[in-house]
Amino acid sequence: MLGIYVCIFFISNVSGIPQSPVATAKSSQEAFEFVAKAESELHEAGKKATQIEWAYATNITDENEKKKLENTKVLDALSLKLGREAKQYDMNTITDQDLKRKLESLSQIGTSILEQEDLDKYNKITTEMEKIYSKAKVPDFKDKSKMLSLDPDITLILAESRDPEELEYYWTHWREVTGKEIKNRNYYKQYVDLTNKAARMNGFRDGTESQIHAYESKTFVQEMAETWSGLKPLYEQLHAFVRQRLHEKYGNAVVDPEGPIPAHLLGNMWAQSWNNIADMLKPYPEKPSIEVNEEMKKRGWTPKVMFDKADDFFQSIGFEPMT
Repeated sequence: MLGIYVCIFFISNVSGIPQSPVATAKSSQEAFEFVAKAESELHEAGKKATQIEWAYATNITDENEKKKLENTKVLDALSLKLGREAKQYDMNTITDQDLKRKLESLSQIGTSILEQEDLDKYNKITTEMEKIYSKAKVPDFKDKSKMLSLDPDITLILAESRDPEELEYYWTHWREVTGKEIKNRNYYKQYVDLTNKAARMNGFRDGTESQIHAYESKTFVQEMAETWSGLKPLYEQLHAFVRQRLHEKYGNAVVDPEGPIPAHLLGNMWAQSWNNIADMLKPYPEKPSIEVNEEMKKRGWTPKVMFDKADDFFQSIGFEPMT
């Protein structure tokens, strides 16, 4: 299924097919026609898949899981069909770069290339991991008879609580009922093995190489290493500043002034966003923040106006109007 989503994303982010193809060879003309048809099929499949995925994500039932798995088979079959067709075109005869990129994207079949037994196993594993992740509940820190979900309950607590014991409790227990469960069932290892197998079937060394290929750069790893090297000095200073503020708040027993920052204190289950603890980190707390609410009220901005503004933006970059 990964392959088709890559195709949908990639093709929707490449400029449209020229009305008059640059290449005049028959194979190129056929390629333009093939890509146009493929884009249309992927567009419709993507819309349907989004609705089914949303229904499952917001209401995890056996019925919605069945629909999701059935539609995944349809997506896999489409990805495999289009991928095999894309591989038939001779890239050496095609001079239009947009066309060449689209064919290259379509030819990357992803996990859809797996044999049916492995493909069914892969889709079942990913669905089960998603189910474990989404349905996990943790006993309330104070009232163990009450069970809390990640969203919105635990997410809100991690954002607002300043009790380090409570924060560590939720951070740890949520992982006990998700990560440990996935590990005990050996799901993730199987997922990695099947991902690597699919990558090799697609001509890559492993799953990592297949993912890097999408960035269209032979020096991607080196570029990222150089980017990190440039950012690291700034990040180390930022990290030290945040650690010091947390040390001032919680003390030595919780935050080592020279060690790593305990992840559960950063306001987010994955420590990936620190804005929820901005009240403790703001360098100049006496300085006012930019506040646009009053100006929006003066201009009569309602939720509907905000919605329409967002819709206008997405239409301006090629998306369809919202329903």
